[in-house]
Amino acid sequence: METFNRNNFYNRTFCIFKEVSVSEIQNLKCNYHSKSKSQYFFNDIGVYRLSNHWGRASNCRWRLATDNKLVSQRNLVGFAKWTDFFPNDETSNLYFIAVDFNPNDVNFYHKNCSSYDGKATLRNALQTAKVIQN
Repeated sequence: METFNRNNFYNRTFCIFKEVSVSEIQNLKCNYHSKSKSQYFFNDIGVYRLSNHWGRASNCRWRLATDNKLVSQRNLVGFAKWTDFFPNDETSNLYFIAVDFNPNDVNFYHKNCSSYDGKATLRNALQTAKVIQN
């Protein structure tokens, strides 16, 4: 399995960042500013991302796990360990869908996530998006 780090995490990956407080990056030096104005702060364990856009980022699929329903257009900070990144390939069957009926929430996950039980149907990214939309 491919190992991701500060030199390759941004190229064709899937990741679920966990929302953290902006105070976690207040005293950190930004290591990279993207053209889309996202900021990245690296450490040995993983990466903080300050951004106002989540979901599809370039050739990556990065989601922010948050209780906040207003994610779009707001600067939020997410953290992901290097081990939370998985290869993203738009045509391979890498994704499964999980439903949480309590908050009535549907999401997709990578087959290499620890929550994959080997039983859920795997689809490519486009097929997964179509099933979720229906």
